[in-house]
Parts: sequence; structure tokens; C-alpha cells
Amino acid sequence: MSDDPMRDPRLSAELRRVEGDLPLERVDWAAMRRTAAERAALPLARLRRGRAWWEYAAGWARTAVPAAVAAGILLAAVLARGNDSSDSQSVAPSSAVASAPAGASAARDALESAVTRNVAERGFVDAVVGPVDSAWLLEAVAGGER
Repeated sequence: MSDDPMRDPRLSAELRRVEGDLPLERVDWAAMRRTAAERAALPLARLRRGRAWWEYAAGWARTAVPAAVAAGILLAAVLARGNDSSDSQSVAPSSAVASAPAGASAARDALESAVTRNVAERGFVDAVVGPVDSAWLLEAVAGGER
């Protein structure tokens, strides 16, 4: 029993008329088989071997390590700036202090509290991005009218 489709004798005759008979006697089947086996050997060996968990981790190391270092430096700078706020305000000119956003110190304090785990998650989110409710949507749609 074969799963091959039925052959159409008219199509076969037409293809032979256009293309001619296939040169099956001139094909070096052994060379073709050898070339296919050589080209498939390395990809098949990789598939058989699989990858260990540390190979995935090593692949991400070039991206993850610099990102973690940058995040650590940024966190240290934010926390250091929050702790030295009294020193920097006494030295800074009044125009620089006046131009700082009003919520910056609140956001800095919220971040510091979250890092030291002195605040609940909801309180941290509210302090950083503002309380989440539908009032902003009503104001945006109704133009401030209710």
C-alpha cells in the first residue's frame, strides 16, 4: 500500500515532451547522499545534544550584566541624591531649587521607602504614578465637566 498520489499519464507525457527524459543514469547518487549527510551532520548533532540551562544564561550574559550594572548605578545615584538632599539644597542656587518638580522629592521618598521595604506596594505605585482611578478618564472625555 502506497501513499503516493495517482499518476496522470497525460501530464507525464506532456512533461517528457517539454523537458525530455530525466538523466537518471548520469546522477551520482552516492555523492549526493554523502554531501547531504555531511551538511546535515552538525545541525543534527546540535539538535541531539540539546542545550543546558547555563548555555541559555551565558547567551543572555552580554545583555543582562551591563543592564544590571546600569540599574545598580542608577539606583545608587537616586538613593544617594535622596540622602544628600539637605546638603545639595544649601549649596544650590535658589533658581535651581525652584525649577525642580514639586513631586520629585515625594517620588524619591517613595522609591527609597519601597527599596527599604517600608511601604506597601499600592502606596508605592500611588506615590510614583499617582492614584489609579477613573477620574482622569472622565475629565479627558467630558472636558472636566461631570
